[in-house]
Amino acid sequence: MNTMKFFVARALAGLGFYLCIAAAWAHAHPVSLSPAADAAVSAPAEIRIVYDKALEPESNIVVSNERNEVVATGRAVLVAPDNLAMSLALPALPVGGYTVQWSAGSHDGHTAKGSYKFIVK
Repeated sequence: MNTMKFFVARALAGLGFYLCIAAAWAHAHPVSLSPAADAAVSAPAEIRIVYDKALEPESNIVVSNERNEVVATGRAVLVAPDNLAMSLALPALPVGGYTVQWSAGSHDGHTAKGSYKFIVK
């Protein structure tokens, strides 16, 4: 009987682990950033992020400068027809460092978040 309990406990633990991993992979994750992370570029006209899963309308992008002042924010525009990308138009950015904070809502109801930096030269 103890062997059966041990087997059932291990099977349930394995199933729980699998479900946690599957839930994590259900979130949308970036596959392409423009401008790229840590890139030194001329002032870009927009931020564009491509994801591995379709995005929901609550997805957004916020861009701030080195003084932590927000220079661009708002609902990102989802790129049709598949909503795998979002973009945010930028004002003319002066030379300096910038941080992009993104929030990607996906069909599973969860939101993935992240950030990266780039430099305008």
